[in-house]
Amino acid sequence: MNARSNKRALAAGLELRPLSDTLADTLQWELDREDAGPHGAGLTDSDERELLTALT
Repeated sequence: MNARSNKRALAAGLELRPLSDTLADTLQWELDREDAGPHGAGLTDSDERELLTALT
């Protein structure tokens, strides 16, 4: 995904902004939600430990 060019998006008028601005705005959006908090995405702690053990 990150290897793709953004030339077409820029040509279509997309304006890039600093990553720190995107992260700050996304965090604020999450905190302002009525159902803010963990949403069940990602690995459980035990699944993460098992995966890391398997990779080492």
